[in-house]
Amino acid sequence: MMNALTTLDRRISWRIAGILLIVSAITLGTPVPLIPSPLVPSLLLVSALILLGWGGGSGGNIVGGKRSGTIALAILAVWTGLATLVTVFWASFSPLNPALLTLWTAIGFLHFALLAIVAVQIGQNRALLIGWRWVPLSVLTAAAVISVITVAVAQADFGAIGPVTSIMAGLSALVSALAPALIGILALLTPVPSTDTSPRQPESHVIM
Repeated sequence: MMNALTTLDRRISWRIAGILLIVSAITLGTPVPLIPSPLVPSLLLVSALILLGWGGGSGGNIVGGKRSGTIALAILAVWTGLATLVTVFWASFSPLNPALLTLWTAIGFLHFALLAIVAVQIGQNRALLIGWRWVPLSVLTAAAVISVITVAVAQADFGAIGPVTSIMAGLSALVSALAPALIGILALLTPVPSTDTSPRQPESHVIM
């Protein structure tokens, strides 16, 4: 009975998380942001990460209960909130500092590494639909490739914002905005695994 209740809690949590992710993508991905402040989309993302990681227990969460993925989710939730606060404060009060920009870039690579850990472990979670579970990693890879090309084009233009650079930057922003939406769809459509994490055939332990 407890397993059934926990699974129901997880199903509800995942559905709510999916809606939050889609709403956050909509607020960020429109040409004119629907919400001027980035704090609201950030709060939606943090809430969704918490629900996907711990809604109904962490034993059968979005990363299959794996410790490294669950820890990465926790760090991402904290990082998302802090990064938004720092960005808002920085843009409002602080001048650009080359040393701080370098540090921010380094932290950005750490952020990408955490995303990669989560994306890979979502893909390895056999309780999820195989057609959807590799979507986060595919989107993350596309975003990385586009970002590298954007940087290369900008350097070729000697830092000037030419038309090609603008197009690539816009494409990068679009892919980044689509990522939460796609993961939100994944959370909405994927059958939620039961709390019993013992090895079974996929069709025997997926609860619709």
